[in-house]
Amino acid sequence: MDLTTLRTPIVLNGCETKTLLKESITAMALPSHPLFAGRETLSLTELAEQPLILSNRYRKYMLSAFEQAGLFCDIYLTCEDARTAMTMAEKGLGIALLPASMLNLTHKLKACTITDADLTTEILLAWRKGRLPSELRAFLELWDENDSLNNQIHVPQP
Repeated sequence: MDLTTLRTPIVLNGCETKTLLKESITAMALPSHPLFAGRETLSLTELAEQPLILSNRYRKYMLSAFEQAGLFCDIYLTCEDARTAMTMAEKGLGIALLPASMLNLTHKLKACTITDADLTTEILLAWRKGRLPSELRAFLELWDENDSLNNQIHVPQP
């Protein structure tokens, strides 16, 4: 495989990457969850006292964020897949900590931004160092040119 997409956090030995998308990790639960009523944001302190649902991908990352804030958290469930974590939250089993874009996959959950931590994930293009076919190199160069144009052009908002 010459080129793939990956989501962070991930260990990438011997790979080069290009960020396609960066998004925040948000807290998601049923709208009827008492902590979510009338709220758009939550703090790590508030989340530390709740039963949390995490996919294994984010477990160490989230534990580190709570630890850096001097907090312990209650990980109620861990699962292999973010979609499973979302399903568990839809069943009312706790608060899932997931990429913000996952909210597009459900109409049952509400998302709140986590205010006191910079919790992000990225989608990356990844390839092996020194092993990029000329066609893919041209594709990445075209991508870079397009990014430069997009950063220079200001489109007024209505």
